[in-house]
Amino acid sequence: MWATSSAEPKSPLWSPPTPIETTTHRPSGPSIRLKNQGRRIAQIVKLKPEYVEEYKKCHAKVWPEVLKQIKESNIEDYSIFHDPGTGILFASFKRHGEDAREPEGAGVVADDG
Repeated sequence: MWATSSAEPKSPLWSPPTPIETTTHRPSGPSIRLKNQGRRIAQIVKLKPEYVEEYKKCHAKVWPEVLKQIKESNIEDYSIFHDPGTGILFASFKRHGEDAREPEGAGVVADDG
């Protein structure tokens, strides 16, 4: 079954996987429940060079109200990266819970009050 063809190189460092290595055991039955793993969301934004310093200043210390809203919106593992060469901001976060399938940012709204 795992015989190599004559065209494949014979390397002592590599051998084809055995069926045990390729099989994943997944228990079945009504007692098995998978936790909602949520989904990872990524955003790309182009930051104009004249706004870089203002952006850094605004994000240097995140307001407690913003952190609270992020937590209440079931968002975790939030990271933002800036590439100064292109001005690109890359944001990534994980959203979980019942509202994980809502449109991005549906649970995060501006507070005008």
